[in-house]
Amino acid sequence: MLKFLFRIGINSNIVGSLRIKIILSNQIAFIIGIVMSFYLIVTSIYFPQIQFIYIGGLISMALGVILNYLGFNSISRFIISITPTWFALITYFSISPKPNTGFTEIMIISISMLVAPFILFDVRELLLRNLSFLFCALPIFFYRQLDQLIEVSVDARLLESSTFGYVNNTLALVSMFGYLAVLQATTKKTEDKNKELLLNMESKTNEVEEKTKFLEKTLIEVQQAREDEEKRNWIANGLTQINLLMRTENNSEKLYDILISSIVRYLKANQGALYILEGEQDYQKYLNLVACYAFDKKKFIEKRIEIGQGLVGQCYLEKQKIILNKIPQNYILITSGLGEANPRCIAIVPFLMNGEVQGIIEIASFTQFAQYEIEFIEKISENIASVLRTNRVNDTTKLLLEESMQQTEEMKAQEEEMRQNMEELQATQEEIERKERVYIAKINVLEDEILRLKNI
Repeated sequence: MLKFLFRIGINSNIVGSLRIKIILSNQIAFIIGIVMSFYLIVTSIYFPQIQFIYIGGLISMALGVILNYLGFNSISRFIISITPTWFALITYFSISPKPNTGFTEIMIISISMLVAPFILFDVRELLLRNLSFLFCALPIFFYRQLDQLIEVSVDARLLESSTFGYVNNTLALVSMFGYLAVLQATTKKTEDKNKELLLNMESKTNEVEEKTKFLEKTLIEVQQAREDEEKRNWIANGLTQINLLMRTENNSEKLYDILISSIVRYLKANQGALYILEGEQDYQKYLNLVACYAFDKKKFIEKRIEIGQGLVGQCYLEKQKIILNKIPQNYILITSGLGEANPRCIAIVPFLMNGEVQGIIEIASFTQFAQYEIEFIEKISENIASVLRTNRVNDTTKLLLEESMQQTEEMKAQEEEMRQNMEELQATQEEIERKERVYIAKINVLEDEILRLKNI
């Protein structure tokens, strides 16, 4: 029942501190209503001439609750905050002896009720709080003037009795402790609310921090994914361009020149060289420089590199790429119109096909190669190795085809010679057979002549 009474005027749209203030106003109205009801009973018996004060107080408290119910909570709290002080002082000035020179229990009650505006209004309602406090304080500061205006004849002996004082003091204490209880409840609710808000803020802060970290991580991952995608696209575009060049150029010498220049430019490097493996037998094999880009010609007076000679020959033996970020002094110089300088990075990558080295590519640059650029060189080296292998197979096939055609021509010539010999042999045989027939005919004639002569 009390819970229902205290929640009059509360709905789902009212939240936060306003909800607490409305509940507190209903609680204070309930406490003051009880006190005024008791005083109404007492005054009805002993001071019926002032019972109108408490009837008016009860009406004011009921009005405050009704205004809360109707949604006028600001007016309701204003009425509930000033009513206890005014009605207590009116009671005091009505029944206190004349002349009045000091405070009694009722004045103590009035002063204690000055906290009501601070309970029912917060700093966001500064105007209403100050106005209600002013209305509560005015009768206390001007109590002498008000005391002269209010005159009610009462029995002074009753006021001076110990029983009346005891009851009056008890009600004063009840009122004060009631206010203190409400104030404590308000403080506790405020503290609980603050703790809840603090916990919510900490939770929100942690959540925001987690979301921030997650967003930062996601942003980094997205940025990394974008960069990885750009690197993959860069590699794919480079492979497409180089592969297109290798498909459209049939002349090996031009192909090598186009390849090395295109690769160096695509990498934004400075120099490059292309070596192809030559020789059939192991003891005959060597690396032959077939193309270069932006090298000093003095570098290539000797275009033959033996297996195991220098870094290029070592790369052939190890079948592994060599990436140098510390270049040996005078190993290679990058020449330009501004002079000569050592490169900062050299990449030497073998052309591997089925575990066999088909050639070597050497690229020098003033800037260090990124990992994806080295990956590009390795991938394009695989494609070049395939092309070199295919070209080598095609050259071998072409050579074998030429040899086969030459042998076919020779066999055709031999067949023609044999045919001519056979024809000559056949003609000779036919001549021999003809002569044989002639000789046989002559022999037969001679034999017939001999037989004839014998018969004679």
